[in-house]
Amino acid sequence: MRAPVLIPALLVLLALPACADGERAGARAGAGDVVASIHPVAELVREMAGDRAEVRVLLPPGAHADTYEPTPRMAQAVAGARLLVKVGGGLDDWIGAGASNTPVLILTEGMDLTAGDGHPGTGNPHVWLDPVLVRDELLPRLADALVAVDPEGAADTRRRAAAFADSLTALHDEIGRLLSDVSSRRFVAAHPSWTYFARRYGLEPVGALHPSPGEEIGTRELARLVAEARSRDVRAVMAEPQLGRAGVAALADELGVRVEVADPIGGEGLEGRDRYTDLMRWNARAFARALGGAS
Repeated sequence: MRAPVLIPALLVLLALPACADGERAGARAGAGDVVASIHPVAELVREMAGDRAEVRVLLPPGAHADTYEPTPRMAQAVAGARLLVKVGGGLDDWIGAGASNTPVLILTEGMDLTAGDGHPGTGNPHVWLDPVLVRDELLPRLADALVAVDPEGAADTRRRAAAFADSLTALHDEIGRLLSDVSSRRFVAAHPSWTYFARRYGLEPVGALHPSPGEEIGTRELARLVAEARSRDVRAVMAEPQLGRAGVAALADELGVRVEVADPIGGEGLEGRDRYTDLMRWNARAFARALGGAS
């Protein structure tokens, strides 16, 4: 497992000369910069902040949150922001803590998380992949944090949060209908990203190829996974764009099942995976295809 990033290292990065982008980030801070660790969280912020904040994402497209290393530009963005939004649960510890005076919101703090996915002493942090948890747990916390740093925009933030909550209810109903008639409900995951999504929609993950951050299961564990997947009639293996495909493809060949790609992160400019609601629809269709439903 990768050692956690030390706070002093990030402090050193903060002391480095600012590049042009960093200077522009500092200049915008007065207009309401908010920095989010990953793309889906940034999209939640954008839905509620509207044009009252410029939202920046720290995790680059295609990178995996479990293995990402910080950069000087990232440190500059954090230092110049009015609010930093993290998932928590060990997922974005690479940002560091106490690296600047920027207020920090940890979305999962105090939540009852399911069993961890390899982060020592933490629970599974992938709560944003359950739109009901987003509606009921994350949005109120995020709205409160945005109001705290922008009290003049409180009424607008609360209005947008309420409207987005309604859209999440509609999204949940839509996904539920899509996955209600799948012929199979069991799958093997590339990584335990889909625990909350599966629990919400009655699906059943049967193990993962990358159960811990940056690590693959060993030979014995793989043999046990193959045996369990066969005994439980698993019909699909779900790959992720941020992880290698070789192991997923080999496992699917061994089991004689199909591979589908589900994306827990998405990204700006990725067709169908930019806005949060679009990303969740994209994933729901991927699971429907994988498990024998209409997509």
